[in-house]
Amino acid sequence: MTKRTDIWDVIVVGAGPAGSIAALMAARRGLKTLLVDRAQFPRTKVCGSCLNEGLLELLRGIGLDAASQFPTAPTLKQATFNLNGRAISFPLPGGIALSREAFDHWLVQECIRSSVDFLPETSARIGPCTDETRSVILIQGGAPNGVVHHARTVVCATGLTSSAIDGIIWKSPRWRKNRIGIGAVLDEDFIDLDRHEIFLNVRKWGYAGLVRLEDNRIDFAAAVDPQFIRRCGSPNKSLARMIEGVGRRVNMPPEFQFRGTPPLTRHARQVGLPRLFLVGDAAGYAEPFTGEGMHWAVLSSAIASDLVAQCATGDDPIKLARQWQALWKASLGGRWKRCLFISQVLRFPRTLGALSGMIPAPDKLKQTLASSFSGQGNR
Repeated sequence: MTKRTDIWDVIVVGAGPAGSIAALMAARRGLKTLLVDRAQFPRTKVCGSCLNEGLLELLRGIGLDAASQFPTAPTLKQATFNLNGRAISFPLPGGIALSREAFDHWLVQECIRSSVDFLPETSARIGPCTDETRSVILIQGGAPNGVVHHARTVVCATGLTSSAIDGIIWKSPRWRKNRIGIGAVLDEDFIDLDRHEIFLNVRKWGYAGLVRLEDNRIDFAAAVDPQFIRRCGSPNKSLARMIEGVGRRVNMPPEFQFRGTPPLTRHARQVGLPRLFLVGDAAGYAEPFTGEGMHWAVLSSAIASDLVAQCATGDDPIKLARQWQALWKASLGGRWKRCLFISQVLRFPRTLGALSGMIPAPDKLKQTLASSFSGQGNR
């Protein structure tokens, strides 16, 4: 194991939206910043690929105009829920559909243009904290040994896996079935789907969301009970079952490449530790049917940016860790709880479908869903 003698102001582990925004905002403050990720970019992710209006507005405030950068990304004008054969549709105030390959790669390039050092294909282990720094062990490619780096501040943005750090205590929901994510990107003729529509099929064992991407392919992402996948025999077959009876032409390929995730709903008991800030999915995540996942990720990094800079420039790291714990709860806790509530309600699609058939226009449900999809709720 070799050691670097120089010290970074900020090391960010994980180059998804949360990590890239954290690194970008640190570099813009003149901080010497390193961004690392175990993947080679561009790369795919299991994701609904929806950038809601709240996220677009937040990005514009940071000086990043995603809609202008990707003019072929479809604007999202309507969401349709299929609840046990009963369709509920409502308009959306804005947003675009954009693949994670394109979005995440763009953010990384913006970091590089802002003088962030970027190391792809690099695994990281976040180490202990001293009075002045926290260590991070980096292993590039297939190297047999790692290099110990030191930073005044470390940001963990490693997503649901959060495998870069030991000792984090996770809290999961009390209900028995914590769903996992599976997803694929399929050919444009996979299903009849309007270019400006989000379509969600809700079943008792999970739900699947579909949107058209900037190149007209279809992003297919689902949150499902693990027991359902086992009953189906494979993730491919479970995805096929998720879109049965949707009332649309479906051309399901017999085999396709898919990706999966760990359990979707959990949060860290502590999102702030001395010289360490957890942001994005690494701090907490709930089932992502509303498209709020990337919005939460970017928002958490933006909110944490002042504290990250203060830690890098000599403020009390213990005090700042406590402040981030309180700030995360105040800023994102309400959104997280609302998403948990809606995800529990949607576990009963037959009841919801029956109720929507009895009520001509379930306005309250539509308003709640539209607020979540737009990213405007609990601001």
